[in-house]
Amino acid sequence: MVHLVCFHLSAENQAFEEAIKAMGPWSNRVPGSWIVETILTPRQVRDRLGKHLGAEDRLFVARISRVWASRNLGPGFPDWMERRKTIDPASTSPEAGSPAPAGRKVPQA
Repeated sequence: MVHLVCFHLSAENQAFEEAIKAMGPWSNRVPGSWIVETILTPRQVRDRLGKHLGAEDRLFVARISRVWASRNLGPGFPDWMERRKTIDPASTSPEAGSPAPAGRKVPQA
C-alpha cells in the first residue's frame, strides 16, 4: 500500500524521518509530506510514527489510490509512482475505504 504522510513538527526530528524511511520505498519532494510504500495500514503508520512525535506535532496519514496528479516534482516522479502498489479506486467501497465485496456494485459519487 502507498500512503501519503503529512506532518508539521515543532522541531527538527531525525528519528521521525528515519522511522518513515524504515517503512519502505519513500519520496519526500514536498516539505512536510512524504509518500511511502509499506505493508502497514494508515493506522499502523500513524501509531508507529506517533512514537516519535511531540505534544505539539501534527500528523495525517492516508492511503493513495491509482488516481493522482502532480506538477514539478521532478522527471522521475511519475515513473516512481507508477511502480508503487496503489489501490484501484473502482474496487474500494467509499463508505468503508476498503475493498468492496465480490459481486457488489460500488456506488458512484
